[in-house]
Amino acid sequence: IAALGGWRITRRAFLPVAAMAETAGSITTGNDLSLRVPDDGSGDELSRLGRTINSMLERLEDSFRRERQFSSDASHELRTPTSVIISQAEYALSPGTSPEEWEKALGSILRQARRMSVMLGQLLMLARAENGKFRPDRERICFSELCEMVALELEDSMEKRELALAMELEPEIYVQGDETLLMRMVTNLLQNAAAYNRPGGRVALRLRREGEG
Repeated sequence: IAALGGWRITRRAFLPVAAMAETAGSITTGNDLSLRVPDDGSGDELSRLGRTINSMLERLEDSFRRERQFSSDASHELRTPTSVIISQAEYALSPGTSPEEWEKALGSILRQARRMSVMLGQLLMLARAENGKFRPDRERICFSELCEMVALELEDSMEKRELALAMELEPEIYVQGDETLLMRMVTNLLQNAAAYNRPGGRVALRLRREGEG
């Protein structure tokens, strides 16, 4: 009787462990991170273990969801400049293209290549940030040229919104900073100016010296 009673008590005590193992097996075989291990709410050690495992699964699910979204957004953003580069290269190589048209096509390819370079730099920055290894790479940068390059990249998209872009950039202004982060900053500012503007509106990008700044 004692042995039978001990077996039943032990079996009941380990039922939550069996349920956890079954749920873990389902996640492993089905790659479904939305599953959660059962928690009877008793507050004992097994219940606390179940809540800890569920908390870990929630973080993993959120991490994988953000990674999928990031990959989708990155693919979408890189698709446009890639298509432009291919179409402009095909146009430049077509028979009867004039030198002026070659120059225009190469200018468009260069702008899109720079845009892709910025995107790839952002991807690398985010990857390093996720690993806790990101350190801003400070160097002497011509901020005037950087602002002009970013503005020219966004000029076409602003024209589609019927927005006028005005640049008042004082030349030869240098700063110490991370080029990728500075490009991202200027891009975000101009994109916000366009997004919250009105049709037929105007966006002005000004850069000037003020004393030592």
